[in-house]
Amino acid sequence: YDKREAKFHAFEKEIWGAVKAGKLSKKEAEKKLGILKKEMFGDHDKKDWDGKKDPDIEALKRQLEALKRENEGLRKRLEKRKDR
Repeated sequence: YDKREAKFHAFEKEIWGAVKAGKLSKKEAEKKLGILKKEMFGDHDKKDWDGKKDPDIEALKRQLEALKRENEGLRKRLEKRKDR
């Protein structure tokens, strides 16, 4: 279990959290995870990939960071409600 795997699992958790929150569809999440996995670990097992063109990885990273910020804001709002 290396750092790349830990990082991938952290991104995976964020993406599935976005699905649960209704921000992404399951199909979009699977596509993003496939692209992320390919970018992080290479294309060793081609049968796992659909062969479509990769979207801009930097754009995906920006989207993920935006989701993280949004999730943090939601967490803070939930904490305030719990304190009431």
